Amino acid sequence: MNLGKLFVALSLALMLSTITSCGAKKHNKDQGTPEVTSNKETAIPQPVHPPQLPIRYQTPSYMTANESADIDLGDETEEYQIKVGATIRSTGGPQPLWDVMKRLANLKGMTVSWASDVNQNAFVDVDIAASDDFFEAITNLLRQADYFHEVQGQTIIVKYKDTKMYKIGIPAMKGG
Repeated sequence: MNLGKLFVALSLALMLSTITSCGAKKHNKDQGTPEVTSNKETAIPQPVHPPQLPIRYQTPSYMTANESADIDLGDETEEYQIKVGATIRSTGGPQPLWDVMKRLANLKGMTVSWASDVNQNAFVDVDIAASDDFFEAITNLLRQADYFHEVQGQTIIVKYKDTKMYKIGIPAMKGG
């Protein structure tokens, strides 16, 4: 009987090793890569990630060489000027301010807004050439009546007075 138990135990051990070895072979087939064994160390495949750029290169930008930058620019820098584009002259004497300002604003597709303290019917002498700077021509025109202008978007705002409030902090002191 001892021999029968030994035979059963040996056959069970052989069957168990056969099942586990078949499972290992099946597992290698599922991976899709054949198992390569060599005497050297086996390389473990690492996940492939794109290399990370340093932070200064992560935003799109470019650098150019400083090649003769002063040749194109010149010595003097002038501000951008908008030309009037039409000659406006008062041949029959001074004109009402509202009429001249309306003509100037219409040339550039702008509108005119008047402050409440401005006399729109003030008479001004007009002599504006087509090649004059647009905003300088308006400044010269309004200077005749002591007015000034501001530009907000497409609107020219004509004003007489401008009140500004300044807050000045004074430290508390004791009198002597």
